[in-house]
Amino acid sequence: MTDKPNLHSGSFTLNTCVLAVLLVLTVLTVLLSQIDFGVFDVLVTIVVASIKAFLIVYYFMHLKYEKTYFAGIVLLCFLILGLAIGMTFFDIGWRY
Repeated sequence: MTDKPNLHSGSFTLNTCVLAVLLVLTVLTVLLSQIDFGVFDVLVTIVVASIKAFLIVYYFMHLKYEKTYFAGIVLLCFLILGLAIGMTFFDIGWRY
């Protein structure tokens, strides 16, 4: 009895659309780097980078096929990382 492996490759169209969105967001990152947002420069960059990271993890690393429990753990790790980065920014802000 041969079972087919459970592959989560997604459709070609979906992968191409996600790739196109990632390329557009990369171009947007470059264009936004030419604009001065003042104190919000880092925030704008982190938001665009977070959207790109979410798309990569969700589609290309197949998080959408995982159980909710595992997806929650991954989300918790990203939230803890964001909290650590945010606390670093507040620390630097209070020092200078």
